[in-house]
Amino acid sequence: LGYLLSFLFALSASAENRLDRVTVRGNQRIESETILLQIQARPGAAVTPESVASDIKQIYRTGFFENVAADT
Repeated sequence: LGYLLSFLFALSASAENRLDRVTVRGNQRIESETILLQIQARPGAAVTPESVASDIKQIYRTGFFENVAADT
């Protein structure tokens, strides 16, 4: 169906637990923009352990990745 890939998305948060940026790394066949469309994390959004876990689950649901990690 698709390629099984590994990638990491890094979340850089401010002291108020708001995202400064979201960076996708390690993806080779799927565009970063495509991955970012699958998740709720956006600069300025509040970040919680639950929101990170939800985004990771959403990326796994695409079926294109076998390893997903969030670096916060």
